[in-house]
Amino acid sequence: DHLGGERRVVRRLYLCSEMTGFHDWEHLRTVLRVSSQTFEHGTLTKNENRYFLCSLGPDRLSPEQWLKLVRQYWMVENGPHWTLDVAVQEDAHPWIESEPQGALVLALLRRVAYNMLSLFRAVTLRAEDNRATPWTRLLERFKLTLYAALDSDLVELRVRIPGPAAARCSQPAAG
Repeated sequence: DHLGGERRVVRRLYLCSEMTGFHDWEHLRTVLRVSSQTFEHGTLTKNENRYFLCSLGPDRLSPEQWLKLVRQYWMVENGPHWTLDVAVQEDAHPWIESEPQGALVLALLRRVAYNMLSLFRAVTLRAEDNRATPWTRLLERFKLTLYAALDSDLVELRVRIPGPAAARCSQPAAG
């Protein structure tokens, strides 16, 4: 892969299927090692190995597909997971520790917020400089919007149900 300019990465894939069932991991079929060498101006600057465990057999994917699978894993890890860990500080603030269903609901709400912010960044902030807006700034804008929203701003967002329930759903709750 060319990383831009004079930077490139060479990846080598090694597959091992001899560890099936290692440590009672019944689903383990393949151990992958991805060896990465980063070169800048033709000089080796980084050499690292990463290991992955997989329940797929080594013959299920081509070498190119295995490497793509690893890259997609890191796209998720460095994208939404990094944002939730760093910008939202999800790991530092579990909020609900004693109620599993509450923790699940909170995790889902955080994902909804993340997706809303991602759409905002991708669709509303079309200019390249705007899309580079840090997540913390997006979260601040989101929070200010929630604080500043008046009932009249939200009236069009309410669900309209035909029939007698319509009056209940289109009016703000008392209190």
